[in-house]
Amino acid sequence: MKRYAYIGLFCLSLALFIFSVYKLLNVYMNYKAGNDFYKNISHYKPVNFEEPDTTSNETKQQASQGFAELKQINSDIIGWLTLDDIPIDYPFAQSADNDYYLRRDLYGEYLYAGTIFMDYRCAPDMSDFWNILYGHHLKNSSMFGSLKKFGDKSYFDEHKTGTLILENQTLKLEIFSYIETNSSDSYIYGLNDGSKNEKQAILDYVRQKSEFYRDIDAGIEDDYLILSTCGYDFDQQRIVLISKIQR
Repeated sequence: MKRYAYIGLFCLSLALFIFSVYKLLNVYMNYKAGNDFYKNISHYKPVNFEEPDTTSNETKQQASQGFAELKQINSDIIGWLTLDDIPIDYPFAQSADNDYYLRRDLYGEYLYAGTIFMDYRCAPDMSDFWNILYGHHLKNSSMFGSLKKFGDKSYFDEHKTGTLILENQTLKLEIFSYIETNSSDSYIYGLNDGSKNEKQAILDYVRQKSEFYRDIDAGIEDDYLILSTCGYDFDQQRIVLISKIQR
């Protein structure tokens, strides 16, 4: 009987080992597929205006050509997000809902890493007061996985800027808030109608709620970019990085 028990235990251990290897290999392949896809797509990145007031016809033509190539891939693509000295350098899209790009690439094919996407309720030209982009929190720091690093004070202090390249303009980003909240946070995700009182209430909430906050004179007349990803410290956790859009 002991012999059969040992054999059974060995078989169970072997099965668990094989299953664990399979899961690890699956994770590796999913992450590799995402890295390979975005490495291949990176050469489509549009030309960035070095300064917001650049009016060079040549530069405008290069930027337009870059977006024309992106639009040929997918007309849902509306911009390119870069955070300086951070591994966030991706195109982003917008669909009719907030589900489509969760596990799809820009060609509409399955991709575990998905696509950075804009909340379907936001204006695609970033003209709203509150503009939200979503991305997966992958543990290899790809997509929005590196947002968690802003939970370290020194990292937050050292990383302050980014860029949005849209079809007809480049917008500078000034990072000023890091928040850990949940998916039902109505101030962050509610997208209220934009009255002055509501805008001020949101900004007051951000200052109060922030784990780390930089005083940059953020006002209701400004517009903001919100980067959102999942966290793993508690159920329905969301990690949020907020920037002021410089126009």
